[in-house]
Amino acid sequence: MRVVILLIFFLLSTNCVEKINKKDQKSTVKQLDCLSKRDKIKILNSILSHQDVYKFLHINLPERMPIKILSNDYFNDSLTFEYKQEKVLFVKNYEKYNDALSIELSEINCSNNIVKFGFFSKIEGADILGIVKKNNQEQWITSITQVGYH
Repeated sequence: MRVVILLIFFLLSTNCVEKINKKDQKSTVKQLDCLSKRDKIKILNSILSHQDVYKFLHINLPERMPIKILSNDYFNDSLTFEYKQEKVLFVKNYEKYNDALSIELSEINCSNNIVKFGFFSKIEGADILGIVKKNNQEQWITSITQVGYH
């Protein structure tokens, strides 16, 4: 009898977990859809232009150009993005490009036009957390909340 009860409990809990996972997946898709390509480009430009991030780019060094960003759900080949008149490359891994930057969006609140992000430069050992917020003039403004070094 206990085995039957445990089996029923297991099946019910598994079904609940599957429903929660499906809900999370739908939520993630919805969050991805709420940022237009134009928004993503403006967010990237705002992050890269912030003084606390910009100082790690070293765009004056020829070997650092073009800027390389690790592809993810938000920033990838579907975007055509230029920074300082040079096309940004979206790459798949660090092995080939050790100067590639990782820029991840961790929390997106489309109703308030706020995006939390993490920036990591492996070659510089810089780890930055921040927030990008859209103002009334449709500009995305970056605020840095934490800067760390590895």
